[in-house]
Amino acid sequence: MRPDLGDLCHFRSTYVPVAAITDLNGNIIFSNEQKDLNGNAKWSVSGIRIMTTRFWSAASAYAILTTEALSQGLPEYPTNAAGIERELCLWQGYLPALRPIVPQDLGSRLIRRFVGVVDVVKAVGSATGGYTINIQMRDRMKWLMDTVVTYNPTTDKGVGSNPLRSNIILEVAQRGIGQVEGEQQGSGCAVCGKKILWDQNYLYDLGDKGKGSSPNISSVPPANLWYQPGGPLAASTRTQSLKVNKNPYFRIYTTRAPINLQQGTNFLISQQIPVDILKFLAMQEVYPTEVFQDSRDGNLYYAPRANDTSGLKDPKRFYRTYYFRDYPQTYDIGGGNAAPPDPNQLLIAFSEEQSSLGLKTNFWVHKNAPTAQGASGDEWSIHLRVKPKILEGVDYACKFTRIFDDTITTAEEAAVVALNAARIMGKEVRAATAVMLGDPSITPGEVIQILGSPIQPGRGFTNALQDRQQFEQFDKAYNDNLKVYAEQAIKNAGASAPAIQGAEVTLPIHDGSSARIKIDGKSQENQDRLICEASSQTNAASEPPTMWRVEAVIEKFNISGKGWTTEVALVSPF
Repeated sequence: MRPDLGDLCHFRSTYVPVAAITDLNGNIIFSNEQKDLNGNAKWSVSGIRIMTTRFWSAASAYAILTTEALSQGLPEYPTNAAGIERELCLWQGYLPALRPIVPQDLGSRLIRRFVGVVDVVKAVGSATGGYTINIQMRDRMKWLMDTVVTYNPTTDKGVGSNPLRSNIILEVAQRGIGQVEGEQQGSGCAVCGKKILWDQNYLYDLGDKGKGSSPNISSVPPANLWYQPGGPLAASTRTQSLKVNKNPYFRIYTTRAPINLQQGTNFLISQQIPVDILKFLAMQEVYPTEVFQDSRDGNLYYAPRANDTSGLKDPKRFYRTYYFRDYPQTYDIGGGNAAPPDPNQLLIAFSEEQSSLGLKTNFWVHKNAPTAQGASGDEWSIHLRVKPKILEGVDYACKFTRIFDDTITTAEEAAVVALNAARIMGKEVRAATAVMLGDPSITPGEVIQILGSPIQPGRGFTNALQDRQQFEQFDKAYNDNLKVYAEQAIKNAGASAPAIQGAEVTLPIHDGSSARIKIDGKSQENQDRLICEASSQTNAASEPPTMWRVEAVIEKFNISGKGWTTEVALVSPF
């Protein structure tokens, strides 16, 4: 063991992995205890599986409860506290010995890993064996997945002809749960009682800064706003409060100009699932944007995809450096010698893949230009051709994707939408999966380094430090570019600007290169031909091969099986 690495919530040679289930106020409902103080049998946690993701979906959890022999009678299941549609919190961590979990352990030795709503409670038994109770849960994103909404901003007197994107996002979410009174701090549904709150402390809406046709972009923050020290999504921000708000805040970060509903533009939402609407709006932002519930505080987020680098220099989180089957004898990271590594840094399993499945190489953003009479008139479009580095020297077939966005008013705005799509779909899939000892502190969005992959040159050890340094340079540019893209997105905002055939919009990429996005003419017959002009091609940006971003986390806990492991799904950081 390395005494200089890790903290109380990580594995130590004498520590016991444990889990607990509480209500939103932190009251322990189920834990590892099998009997109460009077010796009566209790339902205890024997297994947990949690999957946390930020991919426009709900995180999920599955808990297994068991009880001792039934000689003392079957313990009562607390339906009022843990029945369907009740909200629960799942905690995981380590204790120095097998003992009951006390409230003081929550937030120190145990970390909250999940906040969610019970979907299913299932009792299973047999004539010759005991009983188990299975609890199936999803996080609060389920509220935006199990319903449909109809909403027409054009007829909403409260939003006007240029509604802020944040207003529409909040309105869609509130309508999804029945909160339709149109007030940001409204009372929610009079019958059901739930509401989603507006959080002015964590709001950045580019349209709101200008209050007009030309929003002010002088104070656009970097893309990693949420991950800065003290930010709500920084993994270094530990769960200290035992309580979770009954009504979550929706923290929204939009960087496109207000949606233009003038000149005949139609933006009607009819019988659609709210999370699909939010995904549609997120794809229109100037940066890849995630919509999710944070697993620690229970709040909802609509924010640019950025990197949490707080763990790379944190000894309490092992500098977020991990090894597979081998490790260097000397390797200076974060100011400390990492050899020999701590057992928590040695991966149990690792896989890495490179794939062209889902890869797109040609991006076309199409704009209808309505006439003064409201009919559809002339057209213009933006084209971006991306050539991934993995295809250098390879003949390949073009792979097209076309984006229709009637809210676009300028060529510059279309350019950032094209680049946003290219950042999501315009590169080969570089993915990995790593399995480590149970670690409740790791969350989606964190950046980690893994050494030992058999398909990396020198297994990654040769350029380990260089990869870190290069990542730091790229990450700064990646975050700062949000301001540049936002500036382009709001040029001539509020009025349709004429497109000049053959002109280009140039946008910087995080590795120092640039994307040249060609403005097409207005002739339909030229659209496909112009896409493949060599002058509109941009090479995909390079990335350090040993650096990864955590995309999803799966916790597997079983007292009778393999103990507790944490599996992380990894993708490239940029």
